[in-house]
Amino acid sequence: ERYVFPNETTYFSWYSDFSGVVTVPQSELESYPLGANVTMRAGTKLVKITTDPKVYAVTPGGSLLHVADEATALALYGEGWAGRVVDVPDAFFTNYTVATGQVSDTAFPAGSLVKFDGGADVYYVNADGTASMVADEAAFAANRFNWDNVIDSTMAVPTLGTGITGANATLTDTSQGAGGTAGAGTGLT
Repeated sequence: ERYVFPNETTYFSWYSDFSGVVTVPQSELESYPLGANVTMRAGTKLVKITTDPKVYAVTPGGSLLHVADEATALALYGEGWAGRVVDVPDAFFTNYTVATGQVSDTAFPAGSLVKFDGGADVYYVNADGTASMVADEAAFAANRFNWDNVIDSTMAVPTLGTGITGANATLTDTSQGAGGTAGAGTGLT
């Protein structure tokens, strides 16, 4: 299936450059049925729409958790929190699911990359609240993480989850579980 990036901001939340883009003939592109629009990668940006002042944290699967107030945003993302906020065009906001509940000021949302307690190790926050340590730079790069998205926090490391030692298809799947496997033709993924 084809998954469409609605804009460059969304694309760059998943990839650092266009080096992996492959040009295919129009006939091949048409052979892939249209899947959906890609949502912002979890843990990279905070999103809002121009017609509503609410700010949301993106979690895996394009699910949004409301950031209730500036105090919560400051506690989690620091003084530069507003620089993480991007406007999603209203027409593409329907690609996301607004979850019940709110972001807590004592726990990072799933998908966040965090250096806890002033340490040098980077952790990926899992949906169950555990934190999986990224083993090294090779594992960091294999999952297409971006250093600009790592949050420095004074919070203590939560319960540890299974470490990330290499590429994890769940973390790099831009379709977020809805597809993204090789198809006919040149094997475009």
